[in-house]
Amino acid sequence: MSTTISFRTKDDERFGADPAIPGKSFDYDWPQWRKHLKQRLLVSPAELAPFGKVNPLLWSPPNQLTGSDTLSLLKRAPRPSGKKNAPNAELLQTWLAEADRRELSPTHAYDCLAWCQILPTAAKTLGEDLWWRLLRQLVSVADDAVALSPDESPLLHQILAGELPLTLAYLFPEVEHCRLLGQEAAEQLARGPIELLDGEGLPHAGNLHLLRPLLACWTRSLLISRAAKQPCFTPDAEEQYGWMVRRALQLLRSDGSQMLGAGVEAQYCKPLLQTALELSHDPEDNELAKCVLPGGPGASKYELPEPAMASEWAETYLLRPEMSPRGERFLITHDEERFVCELSARNEILLLGEAIPEVTVNGQRLQAVGDWEEVCWISDDDADFLELEIELENGWCVQRQAVLAREDRFLFLADAVLRQTSSGKNSDHADAEIHYRTAWPLGDGISVAAEDETNELRLSGKKHLATVLPLALSEWKRANRRQSFQHADHGLELKQQAVGRGLYAPLFLDLNPRRGSRPVTWRQLTVAEQLEIAPPEVAAAFRIQIGHEQWVAYRSLAPPAARTFLGHHLSSEFLVGQFDYTGEVEVLVEIE
Repeated sequence: MSTTISFRTKDDERFGADPAIPGKSFDYDWPQWRKHLKQRLLVSPAELAPFGKVNPLLWSPPNQLTGSDTLSLLKRAPRPSGKKNAPNAELLQTWLAEADRRELSPTHAYDCLAWCQILPTAAKTLGEDLWWRLLRQLVSVADDAVALSPDESPLLHQILAGELPLTLAYLFPEVEHCRLLGQEAAEQLARGPIELLDGEGLPHAGNLHLLRPLLACWTRSLLISRAAKQPCFTPDAEEQYGWMVRRALQLLRSDGSQMLGAGVEAQYCKPLLQTALELSHDPEDNELAKCVLPGGPGASKYELPEPAMASEWAETYLLRPEMSPRGERFLITHDEERFVCELSARNEILLLGEAIPEVTVNGQRLQAVGDWEEVCWISDDDADFLELEIELENGWCVQRQAVLAREDRFLFLADAVLRQTSSGKNSDHADAEIHYRTAWPLGDGISVAAEDETNELRLSGKKHLATVLPLALSEWKRANRRQSFQHADHGLELKQQAVGRGLYAPLFLDLNPRRGSRPVTWRQLTVAEQLEIAPPEVAAAFRIQIGHEQWVAYRSLAPPAARTFLGHHLSSEFLVGQFDYTGEVEVLVEIE
């Protein structure tokens, strides 16, 4: 007895047995099915993208695909109908034999997408049993993937529970089970931008490396859904997608790769960004793209979005004065105890990697007992300012500050090591012996030049990039005992120590190349409180001079009080400013 499957066409909405449901056996007319697949008018998902000739599955693939057979399979997927690109039946049989035992991974997910794209035209070269086995396997994977957690497996969930079933529904609407998969796929895809982004397009710091693979997944899915005229995003999800496009542009390096990224997933992918811009159709983002995409004019006559961004939810902060591709930018992410940063200027990466403070008190190395948390974020016309805090053992903490000045073009970095009471203020317990160390990791290709007699370090790439001053150390090397600032294997290593209730360790990075050849000097200033000198564990102030320009930095390590330095009166906790020609302080950042 033979049962012929009925196909849905423009003039026929009838359905017969569904051979895609796993675990059931069917009889069907294989020649009729092959003929139908060949004659129907359906654009391959690989050919839906309006820009470029590369299969969209090759847009920013995750790094796990590097060196795998999956990449060669993906390159075969766009046009498999020709003899040269015909799928290898032996390869497919091996893949199917191992599919049920294969651990879920990005490689397996992209294998499924590639075989799915190959299926429509593979009917002419594959036997009917092998063809249907492959379809059943892909449907089974899509069915099971609904159980995946977006939080635990964000990319796998969005590909296998979203993009894969959406592609099956688009390619095989004649098969009822595939068609029904499309409805579930839309629900799962809509969860992605809502659950995985911070409300303004940014993934959590732990998933920042997936920004482009997720953007690629959602961009391909939008192309398929629009071709099928079936939405895959809710309005809220589509809004988050638009925000994500902007974040992807803001996090571009000058060469188009992604900040803090590495490998193929972070490389510049022009077709992806062009397609995403077209789908999000935001005029501001199009202007932004002109400024930051490689090969663009680098400027716009229209008003652009704010260059800096901060997300306490995503634990990611970008200090950035302007949208120039050569301009300074300082990206910070923190995830639990990790603190990762990247500093770029003039097309080069000065700092890149983890910078975790090490604190030893009375001979005991203090471990973190909490996560980094945001204390303060300010972004205005003068500077971007961020302060984070992490709790250590025995009631100690580290407060880390970063100031990136817009016009003055310097980066101020500082760690305050404090012992706190339950009220959060620096305690007045007995003095302690504090040892502090942090290594700020250098980017590839950055060289360091040290002066013979003074403590500043000069960073260079193709040209001079920065002069770095350890403000709490004396300018002269001979005056420092058991404290140092040097180039070590792990980066710029700052070591300080103090006896008391706190320690302040600031660095000043001059990022203006025009000041690179000018004389440099700095001094720790005397801070007075009620006509008495305040010790460094209470408050510290510093003067920095490069050429004729001068700046000042002040930090209170005890509860704020009325104090003075160089005739400047204040009761603030923190201040960074510039001396004007009259000797008055023009405030860049002040925290009261």
